[in-house]
Amino acid sequence: MEIRPFQNKDKKEVISLIAHGFQSKFQQMTDLSMEEIEHILEDTWGISEHSPKTGHFVAIIDDRIAGTILLKYEDQEREPEKSSPFSVLCKKYKLTNTIKYLIAMGILDHKLLPKECYIEHIAVNKEFRGLGVGSKLIEYSIVFAQTLPHVDHLSLNVAATNQGAFALYKRLGFQENNKYFQKSLLSYALTHEREWIYMTKSVCCQV
Repeated sequence: MEIRPFQNKDKKEVISLIAHGFQSKFQQMTDLSMEEIEHILEDTWGISEHSPKTGHFVAIIDDRIAGTILLKYEDQEREPEKSSPFSVLCKKYKLTNTIKYLIAMGILDHKLLPKECYIEHIAVNKEFRGLGVGSKLIEYSIVFAQTLPHVDHLSLNVAATNQGAFALYKRLGFQENNKYFQKSLLSYALTHEREWIYMTKSVCCQV
């Protein structure tokens, strides 16, 4: 298994991986088909090898993308995301779907805390599950975070219903820092998750 920075040639595979990895969430929010979910991600998520310039990695097995992870941290070089105009999105995906999707993406956007390196998402191709891809991506991210001058901890949010992911993060040294509930009925209606767990792992002064 090789882990390397994201490249432009990976875009189609990564978007498909994200769409399938979070398929149930996307389809709870909208009535979009799998193909439409991939297209709306491509239309709204301006991902490239130049944005962010660092902190976006893929795991490669047999020349295929087995998993991906995206980090967010202070002083990260990111270009403004280039999204299709709202009117174009509405025409392609319908007004209701577009509004629900954009609101949910805004709700899930994490505001960085001081000295934090946040895992925005991690997804593993179902064909490669059980091979330790998720663990390797997180371990790689821990080492990467240790090189960042203004970071002392790695963090993530996990739905309380996702006990498999929660157990994995615990095994990798993450600690439950806070448990919170969706206060907004709108956010709950869109994400179908009431309870979330915020987890952190210190990466300060480690070799």
